Amino acid sequence: MSWKKMLAIVVILIATLSPTTISADASPVKDHKYSHKVMRGMMHVMKKEEGLSKCEAKDRVDSLTQVEAMDYYLKKLEPHVDGRDVQFTVRSIYGISLQKASDLDAGKQVTGYPDYITEGVEASLKHKEVDVLELPKVKIMDLYLKSVDGDLPGAEVRVLINDIFGINLDGISRLEKAGISLWSKEQWIMHSDHDLFEVRTGRTDVDVYIVPTDYFTEQTGMTELPEDLQEKLKAIGYWYNENIDAYYYAEPNGNSVPDPFKGQTLGTLAQFIQQEYADLLE
Repeated sequence: MSWKKMLAIVVILIATLSPTTISADASPVKDHKYSHKVMRGMMHVMKKEEGLSKCEAKDRVDSLTQVEAMDYYLKKLEPHVDGRDVQFTVRSIYGISLQKASDLDAGKQVTGYPDYITEGVEASLKHKEVDVLELPKVKIMDLYLKSVDGDLPGAEVRVLINDIFGINLDGISRLEKAGISLWSKEQWIMHSDHDLFEVRTGRTDVDVYIVPTDYFTEQTGMTELPEDLQEKLKAIGYWYNENIDAYYYAEPNGNSVPDPFKGQTLGTLAQFIQQEYADLLE
């Protein structure tokens, strides 16, 4: 790497050294799914766009899916959404820290980003000679949002997050209350005390394993995955790994596990839970 390129990267990194912690405004209100700040934002949009009363809007907030909640809150922030807005929204609604995923460089391994991201980042940097892959993921997101002047609807923000961090927020929202805990990017992506099975991925998403939760064991007395579920997992490529006492899969070429396989895994678990253990869901 040339000194010129290295200096450009250092300048960009220094510019990102503002505090990265997410404030207590992200903490949920007791007996509600979301924080005061997020609830107020969503209710504002509901009252303005749908004519709901304050009471009607408040009652509706907790029934929203995570995707719906994200869309409402981002509408409150329009027309100019920046990286910290997106980080706060994702942390508040999904409980996921994009900053942590970026700091640890956790998530899918990438050898390049989609052209639209690279072009947006380069445009924001006024085409300075910088290797985009050397930049922190949150900075890449910031620069892309800057390139479109922060004018990006919720659905496209979620695509951007998946393309940069490998976090599929649409898929996570669909599995809310499905009984599955997911540990990925060195943090809980989905988690509830009453989940039945736990899916854990490695730091770079090259492997994944599945175990029963303590709650499942307490409710059923089983310390291993049910035999029928074991067979379903074997059918899609998992095998029993004695070293970790879990059903395990690793991408054969050392790449990150592809999204379709992740979806197949979670879909298999969700379907099995609905068929066999729906009565244990809370």
